[in-house]
Amino acid sequence: HPQARPNPYVDSPAVSVVIQTFKDGSLNAMQLVQRLRPIPLTKDIIVNDDSHGGQSGIWLKLLTGANEFYISSPNLHETRAYNRLSHYARGELVVFVQGDCCLPSSPQWLMDAAQLFQSLPSLAMLLVPQLSLLRKKGVAFVGSCGGDVCSRGYGYA
Repeated sequence: HPQARPNPYVDSPAVSVVIQTFKDGSLNAMQLVQRLRPIPLTKDIIVNDDSHGGQSGIWLKLLTGANEFYISSPNLHETRAYNRLSHYARGELVVFVQGDCCLPSSPQWLMDAAQLFQSLPSLAMLLVPQLSLLRKKGVAFVGSCGGDVCSRGYGYA
């Protein structure tokens, strides 16, 4: 008998997290994955590496879940990368994150956003300083966070 994966593939996740990275370093890659995994929602983590493969080993070691994907697209401008990655995203809620962003340590930020989208069906986009969240058919873009989210935490420890 084949052994079952601990986290089986989910065809229609609640959330798709789209990360655009360009030489952002292994510590930040690790921080992003470690802070996204505990979020108690079904999710995709989709990473586009815009560098020339220098980060591929880091991301491939980190992205081991059934719904975690790495795409290498050297020299693809980040706007095009986000557009391309949004087509792969299957979650009802799509979160766009820069590779140098430091996410809040508590998953509550995303739980609160999901709750807002559920309670307000006409809500199409939610802009949180340094983070953008939107429904599948919307368009949003996240600017560089540069670690600012970690220092402020947006009310979440």
